[in-house]
Amino acid sequence: MESIYKAPDAIGNLFRTEKRKDRKYGKGGRLLEDRKFAYHYDGEGNLVIKNRLRPDDGDKAPQWQEGDWAYEWQGNGMLRSVKRPDGEMVSFEYDPLGRRISKTYKDKTTRWVWDGNVPLHEWTEESDVMTWLFEEGSFVPCAKLQNGESYSIVTDYLGTPTEMFNSDGEKTWSVELDIYGSVRNFAGRSLSDCPFRYQGSMRMRRQGCIITVSGIILLMKGGISRKTR
Repeated sequence: MESIYKAPDAIGNLFRTEKRKDRKYGKGGRLLEDRKFAYHYDGEGNLVIKNRLRPDDGDKAPQWQEGDWAYEWQGNGMLRSVKRPDGEMVSFEYDPLGRRISKTYKDKTTRWVWDGNVPLHEWTEESDVMTWLFEEGSFVPCAKLQNGESYSIVTDYLGTPTEMFNSDGEKTWSVELDIYGSVRNFAGRSLSDCPFRYQGSMRMRRQGCIITVSGIILLMKGGISRKTR
């Protein structure tokens, strides 16, 4: 059986090994390095480069290379764009309240309409409108409407989605997360059929981050790098 550790040090920095040697942290709990990546920040504390560890890098100034992630931020602390490991760009637009209203990737734009602090409608030019329903006054999703079909979303005691059923009662999606929120087991057509994870957050695979309704949080296997709001 695999053992997964969530071992904090004296000031709360998290490690994935019992001996707490697998990560390096800077001031304020800022993650600097793990077993795969080095993390570089701007003067405002925004993550700007996530470099794969390379033996020949030495003390070179951080620059994007194939296999890395690069993040560009607006002056108000909102994420403007992401350069993926394959070199493709993902860009974002927001409304005056800071809610993400569009995402563009490979000339395909996804748009959102919001109901307060939760997404209500989601669509692209090629797809029908997808509607999300939430428990009143919360970030807990309870249903999805798409292509004339309705899906019920089952959550755990924390409000995290665990299963989804269609109108015939057939299970169409299920997921089990580990203690860091990473997917341990999944069954279904696509993990993105229900992108919500912990309350108020959405998994965005193409951006390498978790997007929240109040900004952007970048999760590096259990370590929070930057919360924008």
